Amino acid sequence: MNINKRLKSVVIAGLLVLSASAFSAETKGVAGRIAALAASIETAHKASQISDSEKRLLKAEWEKLNRLYKKYYKDKKINSAEKKSLDSQINKFDLNLFRKKYD
Repeated sequence: MNINKRLKSVVIAGLLVLSASAFSAETKGVAGRIAALAASIETAHKASQISDSEKRLLKAEWEKLNRLYKKYYKDKKINSAEKKSLDSQINKFDLNLFRKKYD
């Protein structure tokens, strides 16, 4: 009986640790994607794929996206609706960058 109680508590503790790390990875994933976009802008500009004016426009758009992320992450959590919104904005930005690079 004691073994069952301990086993259950160990399993529950393990599940809590896994869910916390999954949430943390999800949040870092969004931040990482946003950071990667900034690096992509710089890389595209250095490779002469985008002009100076396109770089300025993309940087301004990136700043808006980064501010939105900081606003959502102010409470140290991003709920599913906020994550969905951020994912949508990141995908739109990425598509816009792609189009500017290959136009």
